Amino acid sequence: MHASSTLPLPEAPEPMTEARGSGGRPPGGGQMMAGPDPGSPKYRSWAAVCVVLCGLLVVVMQQMGALQKPAQAPPATTTIAPPSGDQAELATKMTVRLAEVLGTDASSRAMLGASAVHPEAKPGNVHAFRDTITRAMLAGPANWQPELTAFEQPLVAWDFPGASEDASTLSSIMRGQPVSDEARAKLAERHGFYGQLGSVLDKPATDPTRAKLLEGGRRLIVVLGGLGALLLGVFLAALACSIIAATKLLSRRVRWRMDVPTPGGSVLLETAAIFIAGFATLKVVLLVLENVLPVEQHGVLGPAGMTMQWLLLATPLWGLVRGVRWAELRRLLGLHSGEGVLKEIGCGLFAYFAGLPLVFVAIVISLVAVLVQGALQGPGGGSASNPIAEMVTSAGVVELVLLFALASIWAPLVEELVFRGAFYRHLRGKRGVLLSGAVSAAVFAVMHGYPFFLLAPVTVLGFNFAMMREWRGSLVGPIVMHSLHNATTLVVVLALLRGMM
Repeated sequence: MHASSTLPLPEAPEPMTEARGSGGRPPGGGQMMAGPDPGSPKYRSWAAVCVVLCGLLVVVMQQMGALQKPAQAPPATTTIAPPSGDQAELATKMTVRLAEVLGTDASSRAMLGASAVHPEAKPGNVHAFRDTITRAMLAGPANWQPELTAFEQPLVAWDFPGASEDASTLSSIMRGQPVSDEARAKLAERHGFYGQLGSVLDKPATDPTRAKLLEGGRRLIVVLGGLGALLLGVFLAALACSIIAATKLLSRRVRWRMDVPTPGGSVLLETAAIFIAGFATLKVVLLVLENVLPVEQHGVLGPAGMTMQWLLLATPLWGLVRGVRWAELRRLLGLHSGEGVLKEIGCGLFAYFAGLPLVFVAIVISLVAVLVQGALQGPGGGSASNPIAEMVTSAGVVELVLLFALASIWAPLVEELVFRGAFYRHLRGKRGVLLSGAVSAAVFAVMHGYPFFLLAPVTVLGFNFAMMREWRGSLVGPIVMHSLHNATTLVVVLALLRGMM
């Protein structure tokens, strides 16, 4: 039987009535109610099961890593340099390069050195060894004696590949003894940026190798200054917009424009299910390839995965397969210009800034969660690498273009059409706006590959986009704001991380 023949469609549009006082809706004027969206109970049940099961599969793969292939420890003869994007190494690069430009006094540099402690450092391990190099670089030769004494104490037994040779090389450098170029090169090879720092500790500021290694501090200052000005402007705009929005909500002067369906229908839930199932399938395919391909070919998986994600761009059009006319599908998904494209963009910008204070609160909560987790786990309890930082710092031009297109074009279009256009509208047929917004935002958040304790900002942002949809009816505002948010964030991260490379 053809799919369209199973889909009950009303012969004429259901009349819209004004509903007032519906529970769960924010304060404001009356809201138009529509009949049930297209679909049937049977397909609704299957779609709900698919959303739950495929959603759990994605959570398992992205959050728990239960199906990930365990990393093998490298042989003792290979490099033990930190992975690309290591957060501690990036922080060290920023610290030493800023200190080199600012030329802070000895006490300030000593304080910077004391704060440069790797979260996994403990006596004798490789992180403590690298911390010694960082503190020595910041302190300067005139203040090396305390570091040298602590480094050479008999109780410290350095335990990592090449530890004996590396400790001897570093000790000789700090004591001003002759060290061969070969020994310096081995130190740099085994420890990455830390080893490079150690190899030039005794070099003068005019040495070309040292100068090249520590260059970029002025560029960092410009980037940080620009970022500070941007954050100040965003803070002031968010404060003003949130006050105006709160005043309008409390005075019940907001007109909610999304037509809320009555219970029933399945096509929009099916759309969300098709997307989540497709995303889960993509993750499984990439996981299989990771286990099948040789290690030297794993570099192709990143670009391949980002390219394959574009196949999911067609999932919001599932309604056409189910027999829904294009004009009707656009109305259901909110893919229309509302009261005019420019007005919808302006309203979206206002709503985005109005919701930023909650995003800031969520960021603080996530940071506190990270600190608490680190305190509970203690030294060595967590990884210091970040997948996004690793991708940005190690990616070539092609990978960066793919990443930027995915973040600023694919994600705003697909995620807004699926999670705010389809899933949120389906939920609103049965539940109030706050619960519908929270559920759709939570599902949207867990589809991202962040740890659970870092999902709060993404969840709040998704809730904010859902409120835009409820307020305006159109998805123009959420799509444009989602694109601007991702593009701006990626540019800032890229500028910071590339400035520290």
